[in-house]
Amino acid sequence: VDYINHTRADHILTIEDPVEYIHKSSSAKIIQKSVGINTPSFKQATEDALRENVDIVMIGELRGPEEMDNALRLAETGKMVIATVHANSVADTVERIINEFPGDVQDNYRARLSENVVGILHQNLEIYNGSQYPVVHGFLVENASDQSEMRKGMHNREKLASLMKNEGFSWVVTHKKAFTELNEKVKFKDVEEARKRFVVNL
Repeated sequence: VDYINHTRADHILTIEDPVEYIHKSSSAKIIQKSVGINTPSFKQATEDALRENVDIVMIGELRGPEEMDNALRLAETGKMVIATVHANSVADTVERIINEFPGDVQDNYRARLSENVVGILHQNLEIYNGSQYPVVHGFLVENASDQSEMRKGMHNREKLASLMKNEGFSWVVTHKKAFTELNEKVKFKDVEEARKRFVVNL
C-alpha cells in the first residue's frame, strides 16, 4: 500500500481492525477505516466499498463468507483487492476460503477465485533456537499458462501444492527457496537441522 501510495494516482481504501499503520496520501488518495470506529464490521465495510469510487481495497482480514464474497465481487468489478486470511499454507488458503461456503456453491466459488486471484503469499513466523524468523512462500499468476494451472489447482488441493513444490508458475517461491534465502542472511550453524525445521510439506 505504501509503495502504491507513492507511485500511482489511485484511490485506496483500507479496512482494518485496528488500523496498524497511518498512511498519509501522497500520489494516491488513501482512506482508512477502522472496524468499530468508522465502520461496524468487515462485512459492512466491504459492502460499502462496492458502491465507492475506489481502485484498491486492502482488507485486514477475511473472517467469514460475507466479506469473502464481497472481496470477490470487488475483484470482479476490476478493483485490486489485497487481503489476509488465516491459513497454514498457500494450498490451505484456497481451502480456507472455499470451505466457508455451502457445498452446493463451492464449485462456483472455486471458478470465481481461479479467474480473479493473481497471487497468494503465505508467511509464517518460525521459532528456531529461541529466535523468530519470517518465512514466506507463494506464487503470482503472470500469463495464460499460469491462469490455466491456477484453474486446475483451485479444484484440487494436492494439485496446487504440487504446483508450488515443483515451481509450476512463472514466479514462485517454494519453502526450499525461502529457506535458502533465509540461510544466506542468517548463516545457520547446523544447516541440515534448520532445513528440517523450515522446509515443510505444503
